[in-house]
Amino acid sequence: MNIYVTPDPTEGVLNQSGLGFFSSISKLREFAAIVNVSDTSCLTFATQAEGIPSFWFPIQETGAWGYAPFFGAAKVLDQFGKTEPVIIHCHAGVNRSYCVAYAIMLAEGADPSKITFEPWHRASSYGSALFQRNIKRGCIPKDIVEFLKARKTYPTYSILGLLGVINSYSLDECKAGQDEPPAPQGASC
Repeated sequence: MNIYVTPDPTEGVLNQSGLGFFSSISKLREFAAIVNVSDTSCLTFATQAEGIPSFWFPIQETGAWGYAPFFGAAKVLDQFGKTEPVIIHCHAGVNRSYCVAYAIMLAEGADPSKITFEPWHRASSYGSALFQRNIKRGCIPKDIVEFLKARKTYPTYSILGLLGVINSYSLDECKAGQDEPPAPQGASC
């Protein structure tokens, strides 16, 4: 998978100010898809209107992130990222987007000591430390890598179905809404 982790790539692009990470919409067309994991839609819908497959799986700056953004981003990469590069971005491209991409690469079997993303090429220790910090703070579910691996084995399962597989929940427990532990109070990611 060829993943680019960037700040919001549309900032300044569609309004022609050229202040964004990419200076033109034509540069964005070089990517198979754009995944936005920031807490605002940015220009997700504008790039969609330009014919660029664009997806928004919001993650709040603070609090628990849950499974949905990881699941959604992984599904986009499964569909679009096999041969072409995909952008995963948040506002700054240094926390949420990096952790989502890092978790997906771990689930794909990547060597943690070798995971880097275009265009930053940060040391793999950066991603590992950031990822572990966010797990410790309760922002990222501690079983996210196992969850993302399960989606490969059970590609038609929903989020709830995958949680049932990795947690060995009974159907009654899932129906009772016990599919996720309560979010930690006061977490800051």
